[in-house]
Amino acid sequence: RDHSGLQEVMLDQNRRVVDMAPCVHAGAMAFIDSFVIRRERLLDLIEWYAALEYQDLFEIIHHDLARIHVQAYIYTGYAGGISSAADYLRCSQELLSEQVRKTLFSSERPILTKMHDSVPTRYFDTAKVKNSLINTGCSIRGTVENSILFRGVQVEEGAVIRNSVVMPQCYIGKNTLLENAILDKYYTLKEQVKICGTPENPFVGEKRML
Repeated sequence: RDHSGLQEVMLDQNRRVVDMAPCVHAGAMAFIDSFVIRRERLLDLIEWYAALEYQDLFEIIHHDLARIHVQAYIYTGYAGGISSAADYLRCSQELLSEQVRKTLFSSERPILTKMHDSVPTRYFDTAKVKNSLINTGCSIRGTVENSILFRGVQVEEGAVIRNSVVMPQCYIGKNTLLENAILDKYYTLKEQVKICGTPENPFVGEKRML
């Protein structure tokens, strides 16, 4: 996998960050674009560098490591970097791995979100589902493979969804093919539509009808 966009982190014996460098070498620690910083210190940094036309928190801290005490928290679990639609599709599909899900959704540190009470997903006799995550409230009459479906998605008979992410309340019409795609919520595909992206260049559908 390409790690060219990551920064390598160098620590001392007390896990204090002493330097950072572009590009991560094999076996090295990488910065995953996350800071935990006190509000007062953040405002101080903004004030100190207010004269700059462009401010980047990473660059400010990197160039001021001698004065700013930065302590590292070493995370050894799953981490997926997303900077493009292809990254989003890849990271979403990695959630299909049970091992990845166990790492992210640990009972020891539960993720609490807003509750959405809805009916269970209904699978009709014509439904064929393989290696997919399907949320509640869906109606599945077609084929779903290696995909993630959010709440309330309707998949009609003869439709095929592969390697895709379909967000809430989408409608996939009869005999439609959807492959390597990301659909925004409330997206509607009429009957006999064929949409095929690639893993490197997935189709991204906004809220509209085809």
